[in-house]
Amino acid sequence: MNIDTVLRNFDAAFTFVARKKRSAVEKDEIWSLRGRVNRYRAELTEQLRNGGYVFSPCYVIEYKPGKYLNSFRTCDTIVLKMLALAFSQVLPKSPLCYSWKGHGGVMKALSGALTYQPVFYAKTDVSNYYASVSHYYVMEQLSKFTTDEYLLRLVYCAIEAANTDVGVPRGSAFSHVVGNFYLHELDVKFEGRDSQCYVRYMDDILLLTQHKGALRRGVKTIRQEFERLNLTWSYQKSHVGRWAKQSDLVFLGKNLTKC
Repeated sequence: MNIDTVLRNFDAAFTFVARKKRSAVEKDEIWSLRGRVNRYRAELTEQLRNGGYVFSPCYVIEYKPGKYLNSFRTCDTIVLKMLALAFSQVLPKSPLCYSWKGHGGVMKALSGALTYQPVFYAKTDVSNYYASVSHYYVMEQLSKFTTDEYLLRLVYCAIEAANTDVGVPRGSAFSHVVGNFYLHELDVKFEGRDSQCYVRYMDDILLLTQHKGALRRGVKTIRQEFERLNLTWSYQKSHVGRWAKQSDLVFLGKNLTKC
């Protein structure tokens, strides 16, 4: 995989961003880019092939207390989408992670959980997931799929949200791909485990079992992987117990015990 692989996704990325910004204000860059799309494609191709593309500083918006969203220039949004599409085509995807495009999304994740008849359950997610992603680990994993040094530098600039070695920008299409892939090795550990039903959507994880021992082993696996990646188990959103005694188990916005 090299920079030309990324460039082949220009049309799909441009169409995606243009559709997303169809209601954008008049001064948004998308309108001028739509009027000169062929020239812009040529300019961007030259910049990326010559290693001259530089991301502009992004705006940071606090949408909830302590929660931040990054807003990018339209040109950068297109490049981030190109990177997202390119890496999505080569990264391995576990069928147990439903937040990948084509894996069924929230509805398929919920249906996968509802078809199982559990006795015990555990539900958790990562506290401040995007803000906890290690740049070193991401670069180590993604470098297995490309030896293009400039592409790797571009990837690093895409995930570097602040002057720290952790955290990816929320609101970036590429960060979504990174978030899906970051817990891939955890997904793989649960593949083929008949005694445990494991469902993941980004950092939301649901574990269902029929035996307490299987639940303990599954929770231990999740905790060990979180510890390895320096991720924090969200105690406020975590629940572990017996299914029959739970009357309001909410996962991905759905009350599973009332379905």
